[in-house]
Amino acid sequence: MPKPRLKTSAPEHATTKTRGSSGSSQFTFLAHLIVTCFNALIMTAAIIKYHHSTMSINNNKCSTSTILLGEDLASSSFRMRLEKGKQRLTTKANLTAAAKPREPLASSLTTLQSKALPSSTKNDDRDRPYHIIFSTGCTPKQHWQSYVLFHSIMESNQPGLVTRIASGCDPEQTKIIQALHVQQIVPMGKQGLHDSGKSRFHLHITPDFKVTVAEYQGRKNQIFHYLNKPYGVAHWMEHVLGYSTDRPAVKEHNDKIIMLLDPDMIVLRPIINDFKQGPEIFRKRTTYPRIYKVTHGHPMAQEYAYQGKWYTEMKDIRHILPPEDLPSPVQNMTLKQITENYASGPPYLVTALDFYKIVVKWRQLVLPVQAEFPDTIMSEMYAYSWAAAHLELPHQQIHSLVASDHTEEAFHLFSDHEAFPSNQMCRGNIPNSQKPHILHYCQRYKIGMYDIGKHRVPPQFVGSSLDVAAICAHPLMVEPPTDLATRYDFWIDPGSLQKTQFFAPKNGAFTKQEWKDRVTYLLCEMIAGLNRAARYFKQQHCAAANVPANMTMSLNLFDELKVPPEVLTSDYNKQ
Repeated sequence: MPKPRLKTSAPEHATTKTRGSSGSSQFTFLAHLIVTCFNALIMTAAIIKYHHSTMSINNNKCSTSTILLGEDLASSSFRMRLEKGKQRLTTKANLTAAAKPREPLASSLTTLQSKALPSSTKNDDRDRPYHIIFSTGCTPKQHWQSYVLFHSIMESNQPGLVTRIASGCDPEQTKIIQALHVQQIVPMGKQGLHDSGKSRFHLHITPDFKVTVAEYQGRKNQIFHYLNKPYGVAHWMEHVLGYSTDRPAVKEHNDKIIMLLDPDMIVLRPIINDFKQGPEIFRKRTTYPRIYKVTHGHPMAQEYAYQGKWYTEMKDIRHILPPEDLPSPVQNMTLKQITENYASGPPYLVTALDFYKIVVKWRQLVLPVQAEFPDTIMSEMYAYSWAAAHLELPHQQIHSLVASDHTEEAFHLFSDHEAFPSNQMCRGNIPNSQKPHILHYCQRYKIGMYDIGKHRVPPQFVGSSLDVAAICAHPLMVEPPTDLATRYDFWIDPGSLQKTQFFAPKNGAFTKQEWKDRVTYLLCEMIAGLNRAARYFKQQHCAAANVPANMTMSLNLFDELKVPPEVLTSDYNKQ
C-alpha cells in the first residue's frame, strides 16, 4: 500500500587491567583463589541481575500493565517461547469495547521479556556519526528489497553503519537470513573501507512482535504486522546501543544520528547532516525557525500527506494516551503547529538521545492508535507523530528527501530546469546531485507499454534466496527509451486493462506533460536501480558459483498483464 506524501503550494528551496599476586605460602595462595572465585560469582550474579532488569520490551507505565522482568530463564514456558521464536503480544480481551472512557490499550498490554539476540553491530561505530536502520520481515520479498537498499547505500557512498532489523523469523527463516547476510550483504559493506576485514552492513534479529488484534468493533481477527517496526527498533536500541528505560542516555551514542528508512527505498544522493550543502526543498515553517542540521531537540524527516489526521480525526484522546500523560502538550498545539512539524515519515533523522525517547513512547502508543484508526496502515506512522508531538520534538520537514508519487514537490529539484527536458526524463542527463535523496518505490508506476511495482518483481530477480544459479539465470529488466515521457499519452489500468489518458488536474498543480515526466522518472529510476543491483549481484556471485550470468535486458513486466491488442488502439477511459 502506498504511503503518499504531501503536495504543497509553497515549497521553500535552499541551495545549499590489575594483576593479582599470590602469597608466599600454599595456604595463602588457596585462600586468595577461594576469595577470587567467590567475588567472581558475586559479580556474575550482579551482571545477570542488571541484564534482566534492562531487557523490557515495552515501557508500559500504566499501573494495570504486567511487565515480566527477570523471568526465570530455566522455566519451561520461557524456554519454549525462546525456542519457537514467536513471542507474541496478544490483546484479545483488551481490544473489546469497554465503558467510556475506554481504557488506553497501552495500559492493558501484557508484554514478554525477550532474550537478547547476538548482533554484529556492537562496538563497531567509532568515528561513525550515522546509524541507518530499516525494519523488515523474513520473506523473499523483504530479502530482495533489503539487497537493493544495501546496494544503493554502497553505490551512492552514503556514510554510516547500516543495520537490517528483521523481526518474526522462524528457525528456518533465521538460518536463511543469516546465510544471505553473510554471503551477499557483508561483502558489500566492506567496499571502500580501510579495514577490509570488517563490514559496515549488519543484521539484527528480533522476536516476533506482531499481534493478533482480536474482534474489535465488529471486525474479526487480523494480524497487525506493523507493530514489528517500533518494537524492533526499540529492541535494537536496547540490545545493541545499550539504551533502556533505566538508562535513557548512553554517552557514546547520544550524539549519533539515527536514520530510519523503509526497505523499499533506493538511495540516490547521500544524506549528510548538513542541508545547506545541496539543493533542498523545505516545508514552509512559521511555528519554529528552519533548521539545516539535526541536533538534540531538532529532528528532521520527510513530510507525508496525512498531515494532522492523526489528531484531528481521533475520537477521544483518552483512547490513546494513558491518564498519567494527560493533559498532553498536543492538546495546546494549533493545527499549523501539527501540520508543519508532525506530519512526518521515513526517512526520520534524529539524534540517538532523542530517538530513544520517541521510540519508547512510539511502541507504547502504536496499539492504542491502531485501535483508534483500524482501517489504515498509516496508524504506525500516526503513532510516531503522537509520540514526537507529546514529547514536543518538532521535526523540520523536507520535501526533497524522498520521491515516490507524481504529486510531490521533490520534482522541482530538476523539472523546473530547461537543461532537463521531457525527452530526457528516463535515465537522461539528470545528475544525482540534482535528484531527491531517495526513491521510495512504494507505488505502482505505469506509462504506455511499461508497468512496474514492487509486488510484481519476481522474487528470483535479485538477492531473495541462496539459490544463486536461479538468480544468475534470470534476465534483467527492459529499460525504456530516454524519451519515454514524450512517446505515450496513456497508461493501462491493471484492473480493467483499459487505456487511461494522462490529464492536467483542475487545481493546476502540474500539467499533463509534467505528470508524464514525473511518472516516467519514477518508473525509469526504479527499473535502473533494480537492474544495477541485479547486475552487481551477478558480477559478484555467478562466476564464483560456476554458473553463467544472464545480462540480457528482456524482462518487461507489462507483458505479464496480457493486454488485448485492440486495447492499445482503443479510445481512452474518461476521467
